[in-house]
This record gives sequence, C-alpha cells and structure tokens, in this order.
Amino acid sequence: PASEVGIDLMIETAVGVARYDEIASASRRVESLQFGLYDYQRSIQARPAAGVDHLVHPISRVVSAARSDGLRPIDSAIADFSAEQVDLIESARRGHALGCAGKQVLTWDLAHYVNELFSPRVSEVTHAREVVAAADRAE
Repeated sequence: PASEVGIDLMIETAVGVARYDEIASASRRVESLQFGLYDYQRSIQARPAAGVDHLVHPISRVVSAARSDGLRPIDSAIADFSAEQVDLIESARRGHALGCAGKQVLTWDLAHYVNELFSPRVSEVTHAREVVAAADRAE
C-alpha cells in the first residue's frame, strides 16, 4: 500500500532551509531529509568557488530538523565527476562531522568510500555490544 512507502525529501533552496521544520513534519512517511547543495548554492547566488563555509549553517539546519523529527539527514552528492576521491572523502567527512547519517553518491564506484566513513567502527560495535550485555546482566 502507498501508506507503507517511505519518502525522502530534498531541501535545495534558501526557502526550503528557512521552512525546514514544516518540510520535515509534512508526513509520517518521511524517512530522510537530504540537502541539495548545487540548487541551494544557486538559490543564494553563491559561487561554486566560494568554498564550503556558507554551507555549514544550512546543512546544520537540515540535520537539526531531521534529527528532531527522528529522520535521517543525508548530505548532498558531489556532481563534479572530475573531482578526486579525496574531494569526495573531504566532503563526506564534513557532512559526517555536522551530523549527517549518510551522503548521496551519483555513481556506484563512489559508494565504497562513503559507506566506509558512515559505517560504525569495530570499536564502536564492540562497545555497543558490551553496553547491551551489561544492561542484560543488570536485569
């Protein structure tokens, strides 16, 4: 049934970032909020060479809106196919540091790098298992 289909929403404009709270709570079927970098830059008339400082605020707002509604915040893809994998990894690290749960990729060969960054480390999984085991023993 249609009611079981999840919805992933993309926020791509200054208006979308300003109204992120309304967008995030538009439907109980919404599963993630995704940040659309390139259309957002166009909407604020930023130049692509402007660096990334102007992106911290809107990405943080999208992350906050998503997390406060129990949704997954997803960072924008890099559409520059000539970009080096180093650029992708740097961009993914920025999104991860800002609280994103994942990053869009446009080609399968880039998914490995993003999955590696956003997957839990072995030490984190081990710690989580220890916490669960301790909680089980305490019951």
